[in-house]
Amino acid sequence: MFQIAVYGKGGIGKSTISANLSYALAEKGKRVLHIGCDPKHDSTRLLLGGANQTTVLDYMKEVPSPERNLEDLVLDGSMGVKCVEAGGPEPGIGCAGRGIISTFNTLENLGIDRYQFDIKLYDVLGDVVCGGFAIPLRKEYADAVYLVTSGEFMSIYAANNILKGMRNFDSVSPRVAGLIFNSRGRDEEEWMIESFARAVGLPIIVRMPRSDLFAKAERNIQTVVEIFPNSEPTRVIKSLADHVLLISEGSLSLKSPHPLSDEQLNDLAAGRALISTHPGSYRMTKNADQRNRPYVNRRPIHTCATNGAYLCTSQIKNSASIIHGPRSCAHILATYADRYALRSWKRRGRGRIEPVSSKIYCTEMDERASIFGGIDVLEKLVIEKIDEGHKIIFIITTCVSGIIGDDVESLVERIEASYPEVIVKIVESDGNITGEWDQGYLDAVKEIVELIDPEILPDKNYVNIVGELEFIIQNNDKNFTEIQSMLDRLGVNINCRFLYECDIDSVIDFKRGSLNLLAKDDLLTHSIKNILEKDVSAIFFDLPLPMGFQETEKWIRELAEHIEKVDAGRALTEELRIEYNKGIADVKPWMKDRKIIIMDRFSYNIGWLLDLLQDLGSNIIKVGIGPRRFYELQSDDDAIASFHNEKISFQYDYTMEDLKRDVALTKPDLILTDHRIPLIDDVRHDIIHRPSIGIRGSIDLAKRWANIIRLPLKEGWKLEVNK
Repeated sequence: MFQIAVYGKGGIGKSTISANLSYALAEKGKRVLHIGCDPKHDSTRLLLGGANQTTVLDYMKEVPSPERNLEDLVLDGSMGVKCVEAGGPEPGIGCAGRGIISTFNTLENLGIDRYQFDIKLYDVLGDVVCGGFAIPLRKEYADAVYLVTSGEFMSIYAANNILKGMRNFDSVSPRVAGLIFNSRGRDEEEWMIESFARAVGLPIIVRMPRSDLFAKAERNIQTVVEIFPNSEPTRVIKSLADHVLLISEGSLSLKSPHPLSDEQLNDLAAGRALISTHPGSYRMTKNADQRNRPYVNRRPIHTCATNGAYLCTSQIKNSASIIHGPRSCAHILATYADRYALRSWKRRGRGRIEPVSSKIYCTEMDERASIFGGIDVLEKLVIEKIDEGHKIIFIITTCVSGIIGDDVESLVERIEASYPEVIVKIVESDGNITGEWDQGYLDAVKEIVELIDPEILPDKNYVNIVGELEFIIQNNDKNFTEIQSMLDRLGVNINCRFLYECDIDSVIDFKRGSLNLLAKDDLLTHSIKNILEKDVSAIFFDLPLPMGFQETEKWIRELAEHIEKVDAGRALTEELRIEYNKGIADVKPWMKDRKIIIMDRFSYNIGWLLDLLQDLGSNIIKVGIGPRRFYELQSDDDAIASFHNEKISFQYDYTMEDLKRDVALTKPDLILTDHRIPLIDDVRHDIIHRPSIGIRGSIDLAKRWANIIRLPLKEGWKLEVNK
């Protein structure tokens, strides 16, 4: 079987020529399959005498997969030509290019190849060569490509784009048959097409004459070759059919694609002489050249923006967060969240293990939705959630819904007009296209901030906690319990946890909190802070929630001064000091003078750790800080050292090789790292987990390290084996 693809600008006469060519080839005794790949689905019209043909995409839309039959899609046309139409979605909805891909997959799955064809012809729209419409350009679908063009600039431009598409697929593979010149009778048209043909090194195979016979044949809904067999147009079309057969037999050679640059096309349009691009002088554009350059110092994307957006909006109680995308997106999101919840439970023995998947609503976009659009399914799901009593609904887009251009905004306008008591917010977080987790989270924050009532007056007895991101991931309530206890002792109430398990009323009344407390001092939390400062003039406390005694003491003292509760702050600090000293007293003998190496690659905020080890009397012989590309807020390399004992040695861009060298030189008692490392013989090792807020997490860690020191370096059974 020999496969050809006929491309050309819309309205250039490509479908008329293709239908006549298929008839002429069949007349020469060839078994022909004619596939129309244009959403207008009119390519087979002349071959079928105007009979209505079900398109593949309409068939996919209406008929379930198990009930589909190939015979419903393949009709017999004039001269026995087998006819298929791909079709397309409604204009402005879905993705017609994706429809072409689905058409080919469906035909293959239904067994189109069981027919014995000599020639398979694809009639393809050439105005926009997206991935779907470019499918017939690929080697497995087209052995030869014909370009229908006139001498008009836009027609030549479309033909040149086809050549670019072929070059992108397989570089210089010779698969271009040549040009079919369908004249419009314009001045200088001959010069334009001949100049283009010379410049790209392609032959003009035939020149279709301008003739009223085409219009007469159209009115009779037949091909010219059939109704006017002795006419000049028929002679030219049969000549084209002969060319196809000679190429299929290998008697004529095909050409490699050598498209013009944009500058050369402009010269052609201006009537200036062109320098041939054939052979091999095609100039890559700057963008194409840069496409192959590797990214430098780019962190990997851990999860996509859709994931971040959902884990933000889903924290608002009684709201519904709808993922507008494939089921797999929701599955990956649920797996990500549940994995961290389970890890927190295994590590700490606490936390809620309620599966996130039970709270995810998803439109489950499939092949049909990616072609025809998914707005109808989304609307049905939104109304379903409204009927269940949800007054706040977040629609979170994904890569698929974004790429096909689903008009979610118009849907939201219709929903809010029909349900004025309901608020629907769109978070356009199209997966990895938008960015990674952080970007999706921030996009959701921006939408939620719009719900805050700016007219609410602040109350000095209330504060907000902002950015409890780590609480979400680790599913850990102990931090909140600790901070709530300290605030209660200071006579302060928590107004809103923005955004962690809060209700919509606390979000709307966010301004009631006179002061905002950052949960963590990292880049993402500061980005949330910037949004709140800019959009609702939120006032923030300078220090993040503290870890360890020194940080906690400073945090309580400065907060007490800020809210004018100095005496309460002093009393609380003294109580915590007594508890802290008592908590570490039993472990000090085990940790005193122990040599410690710290390797911190990712967190960088380790002041609490250095404070704790110094309080225990340990000897910190080296602090290795990881690659600079992982740093976030920190810009001064000496910032950590400036707050701690000058005897501590700091090294930046610290690697495993550096660690192995230091272990050999110093023989430490314990290595503390914030990530897993290969085991090093004869050295104890522990992974540093960010402790709970306040002092109790530090006390627990100190006890853990003392237990590690107490244990033998090698278990007894290992010693027996070594003997």
